[in-house]
Amino acid sequence: MENAVAHNELRDRYTFADLHDVIAKLVGKQGLVNTYLQLRGILDNEEIPIGNTGRMKLIKAYIVSQCISIFDLDEKQFMSSTIPEYRDGRMACFHLLWKYTKCSQPYIGKMFKWKLHRIHYYCKRCEDRLSVPGGHRSFVQKYSALERSTIGFISKLS
Repeated sequence: MENAVAHNELRDRYTFADLHDVIAKLVGKQGLVNTYLQLRGILDNEEIPIGNTGRMKLIKAYIVSQCISIFDLDEKQFMSSTIPEYRDGRMACFHLLWKYTKCSQPYIGKMFKWKLHRIHYYCKRCEDRLSVPGGHRSFVQKYSALERSTIGFISKLS
C-alpha cells in the first residue's frame, strides 16, 4: 500500500517533458544507439535476476571474451597481469556487469574471486574515466565498443 502511494506521488510529480529531458540526457551520455539498445533490452528482458547463476555466468563469460578481443589481450594473463591494458580491461568488465546486470559489487567480486574494495575501486575509476572522455580516448573507445556488444548480447537473451 505504501509503495502504491509513493508511486502515485511520483506519477503526479513527473510529466512527459521530464521524461524527455531524462532521455535527452541519457542520449547525451551514452549516445543514441546505446540508449536505444538499453531501452530495447529493458523492454525485452525486464531484469536479470541475480539468482539465475547460469545466466550471470553466461553474461560474465561473454563480457570477458569480448573484452579480451576488443582490448587485444591474452586470455591466460587476463586476470593476473598488472599491465595497464589488462587492468583497464578488467575494470571495464566489472563496471559493465555492475551497470547492466544489477549485480552488487560484492557479488561481482565473488564471481571473479576479487576483494570488494578492488571491485569498488575499479568501478569508481571507470566512472571517473568515462566522465572525462577526452583524457582517456583509447579507453573510452574500447569501453564503448564493449558496452555496445554487451547491450546487444543481453537484449538477445530470453
